[in-house]
Amino acid sequence: MKKTLKAQTILDAAKLFGKLKLTMLEDTEYMPVIKRLQVVKDAAKPIQNLIDTASKALEPDDYQELLKKGDMFETLSDEEKLLVNVRLQAYYNRQRRATAEELMKDVKIDITPISDETLERIIKSNDFTVAEILTLQDVLCK
Repeated sequence: MKKTLKAQTILDAAKLFGKLKLTMLEDTEYMPVIKRLQVVKDAAKPIQNLIDTASKALEPDDYQELLKKGDMFETLSDEEKLLVNVRLQAYYNRQRRATAEELMKDVKIDITPISDETLERIIKSNDFTVAEILTLQDVLCK
């Protein structure tokens, strides 16, 4: 079944899959679910690569130095703390603005939906927030 999802939804789902437990699934459900998860992970790769490329291109020249200073934030003077915060926040804001349009694009995937019962067993196997459950439902169900 062809499904159209926002790129952000696909990325969010792919991140959830990294910590997904399938302990309560029936024996016959494991491989079909894993195959569906792989479809979503494969769709997420080019999106994530594009986001990573944009993020890298937007990094300030002293980005690594700013991160190091952030690691020892408590030892910095108030002036240095302010500078690190302002510079990193400016970078993160540029990054968000640059990638926002891409993350709102529709992406088509070909995925066979799982049953509500299978989703219920996945939910029981994990400790998800409601938002995470809704993301899984959007991606894996009809």
